[in-house]
Amino acid sequence: MATNLHFIKNITSNNEVSTLELTDIFSADYDVYTLVCRNIDIKTGGNYPYVMWRYLKASDGSVDSTSNYDYSNAPLALIGTHGTWRNQNQTTFTHQYFDTNEKTSGGFVINIYRPFDSSTYTNTTSQSASYYNGGRYQCGFKGASTHKVAQSNSGLKLETGTVNAEFNIYGVKG
Repeated sequence: MATNLHFIKNITSNNEVSTLELTDIFSADYDVYTLVCRNIDIKTGGNYPYVMWRYLKASDGSVDSTSNYDYSNAPLALIGTHGTWRNQNQTTFTHQYFDTNEKTSGGFVINIYRPFDSSTYTNTTSQSASYYNGGRYQCGFKGASTHKVAQSNSGLKLETGTVNAEFNIYGVKG
């Protein structure tokens, strides 16, 4: 397996939006993708400040809003106790808490395995770091997820409102 990441695309959003689609980022060219988000500024209100996402179907570009999203996250606080979030049969993946009082309060890396392969489930591993203003400390997250549908996906739809965000997408040939 190749060890070098191949740059695919940069997506930058400088406007306040309630959702953000990252389209045409997955293809048959790569088996593993790495999505790097940095300088994210989460919008206040609604489901925010959590990073939530769904897959976009390759067949027609529509959002997969089925209840086939399972995830587990481990919040890793600098102080206090660690926790675990586990949810099955959800309509979105939820990952990472970002403080809405701090501009560009953190970032994340999500590794996405075989999202374009219609013969298998899509799995992810993720990690992130953010600044939590309520306790004025840093916290991190580690996570894993499974999309329990064997379908070809072409992108992601972030259900998280952002004011600013920068994404770089990389691929690894297997």
